[in-house]
Amino acid sequence: MPTTYTSSQVSSGTVPINERGASFFVYGSLSLTTALVANDIVQLINVPNGYKVLNLTLDSDDLDSGASPTLKVSVGDSGAAGRYLSQSTVCQTGGVASQAVAGSTGYVYPPASSGGNAGSSTIQLTCDTAALTWVNGTVRCAAELQIDHASFA
Repeated sequence: MPTTYTSSQVSSGTVPINERGASFFVYGSLSLTTALVANDIVQLINVPNGYKVLNLTLDSDDLDSGASPTLKVSVGDSGAAGRYLSQSTVCQTGGVASQAVAGSTGYVYPPASSGGNAGSSTIQLTCDTAALTWVNGTVRCAAELQIDHASFA
């Protein structure tokens, strides 16, 4: 049975917004002290509905110390596990993986059908393949967001 781990940004329920149209960043991180297994989820960032994700960066410590590391992760949401990064090896030796999202247009989390900013969606890391030799460490995620004015029209 997969386990879900939650960052303090997500568990706080905080949904940051910027109604001025400028882009802004949202951060989430989690120190992992239990080895991830296939299909485990790490919830990292709440994104307000009606906003678009322009860029996403995943920064990870070295979580797999095996001679031939096997740890692979995807970053997305409940609708598409690999929406932003798919089968990434960044957690194998530590480092940074960045992704410009859908060119310059970004991916929009639509608002409620009644319009407006009703709730949020969660960007999450999913373990695709477990580590050969797990090492405790931290995963950090930053997403550049911008309000999608068309969604509020």
